[in-house]
Amino acid sequence: MAGEFDFISTNEYYGSWTPGGPRDVEAHLGRIRKAFPNKPLVVSEYGWCECQPKIMQGDENRVDIINSHTEVFRRFPEVAAAIYFDYNDYRTLVGDKGAGAMQQRVHGVVDLCGAKKPSFEALRLQASPIENAVLRKSGEKRFEFELQTRQRLPGYSLRGYSLRWLAYGYDGLPMDGGKTTLSAISPGSSHTYEIKPSISGIRRVVVDLVRPTGFSVITVEYLTRQRTANTNAPASRLPALNDSFPPTRLYLSVLICELPWPRWHVKASLHNERVCIIMRYA
Repeated sequence: MAGEFDFISTNEYYGSWTPGGPRDVEAHLGRIRKAFPNKPLVVSEYGWCECQPKIMQGDENRVDIINSHTEVFRRFPEVAAAIYFDYNDYRTLVGDKGAGAMQQRVHGVVDLCGAKKPSFEALRLQASPIENAVLRKSGEKRFEFELQTRQRLPGYSLRGYSLRWLAYGYDGLPMDGGKTTLSAISPGSSHTYEIKPSISGIRRVVVDLVRPTGFSVITVEYLTRQRTANTNAPASRLPALNDSFPPTRLYLSVLICELPWPRWHVKASLHNERVCIIMRYA
């Protein structure tokens, strides 16, 4: 019956629920391809759940799964999509960690409160249609941003994307910036864009490639020397800018939540893709 469907889906949890690693993932997909030739494959779930005592703890294992398993998927042209499970640690009555309302399963790239783990950046880079991006200085107050799009998962035409940049100067503060809508970009292609800040004394430049939805797919920074973002490498430590609001407002929101004021009650919630901060004095 499965052969009658438009595509074949499979879950794989090698390394956590099921013993194994990337070689086992490759063998698993190979068996499916042999059983259903010429059918697209969708990995409907993969990830790392710290849900059993026998499973090693630590987000670094989640980072490894994201990077190594996604690379295996790319070896199979038949793999049309892969769905990472899941975004956040989730509350559940069968949770093996936490207590009361915080009883949970540790499974996500963010925690119950939405705080990002290192695996968040790993997933962001692996889910990006950009394979490589380089920001270099090309002259006085001139920079070049070169990108190469993926040919395979997730390789697709980029339409309605934009290039956003910020130049930091005096006292390390943002002093200039711009945003340009890009023409359509095809998979497996390379493009170079010029950035020309109008200020002198530039200390660093941060560039984001932004989706039509307003979210950044990759962030590259130039700081005293060239830095490269390689989306096949482990998670980058470069700061990712949340596109729902200007960077300064984002950092302010984070700082407010961390202020050690015991008599202030701070509540953060997600509303229409924006973080809402509510502060109340006790």
